[in-house]
Amino acid sequence: METHKTKVCIVGSGPAAHTAAIYAARAELAPLLFEGWMANDIAPGGQLTTTTDVENFPGFPDGILGIDLVAKLRKQSERFGAKIFTETVNKVDFSSKPFKLFTNTRTVLAEAVIVSTGAVAKRLSFPGSGEGAGGFWNRGISACAVCDGAAPIFRDKPLVVIGGGDSAMEEANFLTRYGSKVYIIHRRDKFRASKIMQKRALSNPKIEVILNGSVVEAYGDESGKGVLGGLKVKNVVNGAVSDLKASGLFFAIGHEPATKFLDGQVELDEDGYVVTKPGTTKTSVAGVFAAGDVQDKKYRQAVTAAGTGCMAALDAEHYLQEIGSQEVELGQVVRATPLTVYNEVSRSTPVTVYNEVSTSTPLTVYNGASTSTPFTVNNGESTVRSYISKCSKSNGSSKRAKLDEGGTFSSSSNTKSNVEEQAMAHPIGVKSSKGEGENLVTKATNEENNVATKTTNDERESNSRSRLENLWALNERDIAERNKLSRIELLRSLLGKTEKLSEKEETLKNKLIDEML
Repeated sequence: METHKTKVCIVGSGPAAHTAAIYAARAELAPLLFEGWMANDIAPGGQLTTTTDVENFPGFPDGILGIDLVAKLRKQSERFGAKIFTETVNKVDFSSKPFKLFTNTRTVLAEAVIVSTGAVAKRLSFPGSGEGAGGFWNRGISACAVCDGAAPIFRDKPLVVIGGGDSAMEEANFLTRYGSKVYIIHRRDKFRASKIMQKRALSNPKIEVILNGSVVEAYGDESGKGVLGGLKVKNVVNGAVSDLKASGLFFAIGHEPATKFLDGQVELDEDGYVVTKPGTTKTSVAGVFAAGDVQDKKYRQAVTAAGTGCMAALDAEHYLQEIGSQEVELGQVVRATPLTVYNEVSRSTPVTVYNEVSTSTPLTVYNGASTSTPFTVNNGESTVRSYISKCSKSNGSSKRAKLDEGGTFSSSSNTKSNVEEQAMAHPIGVKSSKGEGENLVTKATNEENNVATKTTNDERESNSRSRLENLWALNERDIAERNKLSRIELLRSLLGKTEKLSEKEETLKNKLIDEML
């Protein structure tokens, strides 16, 4: 059995899967796509391969055969570098990372997975309902009124919808635009559709309801063209069979999403569809995304599936950026055991580091190399450097953590001058050139220096409010752009400049220092 490693693995073969593959491939993620082989008894390409003319997909004013549309999508995926396997994924393991996916001949280790396996329309089986000789599937019988209802063979002809739910009511109403009359056949004496959907359908003069009815046969028209001409309908109560002339029959008895292979490892709704976070394609498992009909029970259109395929690829790309492996700078030693920061009162209760704006949201400390991946502050034997701006708040005074030579944290008064001097002496994320044992925070040498420093700091802090007021004069877009970096990283950059800072940079530097007090 072959084993493959990939950043993104896509499972599916319809518009959602191939759109995801196109976007992922163009983002240089080198996706692997498994299109399946007769998965759910449908050829690679999904439901589009079971229909004929597709007239509502943008870009094809003259329409296009469903199978030809799928072929074009597949060719476009391959053009941009997606690798496609015509194999069915029959098992997954999302319990650990990398995720594992299995076919009969391959194992895939993937950092992110996009599930776009679609859903299969439920169909009834009776003489004349199938494909091939004697069957009228795609020649009068369909499972999507929105997809096929406007076809010329249905114009001004009697049409039939089988079903009793909201979908049946909705499709019957839709078909009244094209058919001369629409029959709703339901095998029970009551509909399970919502009251409002029933009212809309039953109040339409072009709709007639046949309750306690079951279609037992479909036959062709008298012209001999091989299209649907009528149905045999059986009354399930008394057993009587009647003849009903119809040129179109539409199944509206629901869809079955292709989610069995997931084995419940992502959250599904009561109908088996993958649950995604509203407005995204994120599933209950971080790094696993769902697109197309496998998560869409409402629209179920090729174009909406393509749209969610795009969303899934972008969501996956952003996810991979967020979890991207942390780059370690040359000379850094990263220890496996992080040091817990304790407060002054207790050696058993860790203190939570908060930002200046909120006392409920912890401040994330970033390393010098990356502004998207947080790192853990390690003990004194580590050469990873970091400054924590706030450790706790007590009686209105700010304190910050200091790393002693012994590798433990203690608290001391934190002032703007200390932050500036210490940041200049030890740039964040850079190994000290004075030796492993040097403290990250410069200690006061004697009590007199502490008193003198406090006096100077009080004078500087008296001007902090005016500097903050001047900050609002900065261009908001400029601030937003700069804030893409962590505050600490940006401060390091500003303090490390050899040339004189511009007025905006000086104001921003002061604002960052004030935030850390």
